[in-house]
Amino acid sequence: MKKSPIFILTGTPASGKTSVSKALLARYAFGIHIPVDVLRGLVISGESNPIGSWDEETDRQFRLARDSAAKIASTYAQAGFTVVIDDVIFPDMIAHHYDKALAAFEVHKILLRPSIAATISRNKARKIDVDNAQLEKIIQPIYDHFATFNLHKLEKSGWYIIDTSSYSIEETVSELNAQIGSYPE
Repeated sequence: MKKSPIFILTGTPASGKTSVSKALLARYAFGIHIPVDVLRGLVISGESNPIGSWDEETDRQFRLARDSAAKIASTYAQAGFTVVIDDVIFPDMIAHHYDKALAAFEVHKILLRPSIAATISRNKARKIDVDNAQLEKIIQPIYDHFATFNLHKLEKSGWYIIDTSSYSIEETVSELNAQIGSYPE
C-alpha cells in the first residue's frame, strides 16, 4: 500500500486549522485529523496550560504531544490514511519536532495566515472549551511571532501559505489543493 501524504497545518489560534483540516480530509477516502492540543488535553493530572504562563513543564508536554502526533501520523499514513497534524507551531520548530520522525513520508507544510482582525473576529465567534478572552491575549503575540518569518523564503522552501482572511473553509481547501497540485488522488 502506498504511503499517504501528511499535512502539517499551522497558524495562530483561530486561523482555521481545525475547520480546514476536517474539510481537507473529507476529500479523501481515508483521513485522520491529529490536533496537538487534543493530545495535550489528554493529560488528566498535571496539565501545564500555556495560556498565562509558559515553563519547562509546558515545553515538555508540548514535546510529548508532538512526538505522539508524529508517531500517530506515521502509523496512519503507512496504513493509507491521509493525515493532518493540526498544531500551533512556528516554522523554525518543525524540523526539530517533525522532520526526522516523518522523513519517510511526503509532508506538506501549510501556514494559514489570515489578518489579525479576521483572526480575532473568528476567535470571538468560536465555541471552545477555552476562555476566548484569555486566548485573545496570546493571539497577538503569536501572530506577531509568525510575522517575523520571511514568507517568501518559506514558500521557496516548500511551504504553502494562504491568507484566509476572505476565504470560506471550502475556498481555503480549494486554494490549498490548487497550490499543492494533484490532491486528493
